[in-house]
Amino acid sequence: MESPGEYLKREREHRGVELKAVFEATRIPLKLLEAIESDNLEAQHPTFIKGFIRSYCKHLGLDENDAVLRYEIFIKEHPGGLDILLSEESDEPGYAPETSAETEGSNAKRNIALLVGLGVVVIILFSVLSPILTERKSPEQSLPVVFPKTESVAEAPPGVLQGAVTETAPTVSSTSGKVSQDEVRPAQSLAVEGAESVRVAPAPKATLQE
Repeated sequence: MESPGEYLKREREHRGVELKAVFEATRIPLKLLEAIESDNLEAQHPTFIKGFIRSYCKHLGLDENDAVLRYEIFIKEHPGGLDILLSEESDEPGYAPETSAETEGSNAKRNIALLVGLGVVVIILFSVLSPILTERKSPEQSLPVVFPKTESVAEAPPGVLQGAVTETAPTVSSTSGKVSQDEVRPAQSLAVEGAESVRVAPAPKATLQE
């Protein structure tokens, strides 16, 4: 099976495309394009190489997934390629592998930043929701009830009659052996507070016979 570099170079030449045209279309440096076609892949990280291969295939109209799969198979058959890449990075000045202490420190800083962010969010939510909850809990102010004024009317105790009753005592006269009683005056009307007038009936006439 041909390598991914041989496959890409064969397809490019088959289509009559110059390597410079690929550079102008993809902006991938010419030296890197030459390294890909020669399978000199140790100088770059596999993630970047996959991206370069996809851009290369897009310009030529090739299947990107097929070309990436060819590259992954090639890496599995050459496991030392990634080790060479790491060793080259370690030789660079100022490079130092990340220790476990540095990893724990970075994780602690990340956790602190996360807690601070959550605290800020909680404070903002509390400041927004606190007035709303306070208004809901406060009792509604009751409006004063105003009763209409009523005029008090003094009432007299029941059974009290106002006014005076005058009667004329009957006069008895004796003529021809008969005693007759003069007519009594009709009863006067009495005014009773809180009720209709009360009329007092006159006493009946009496006739005395010897």
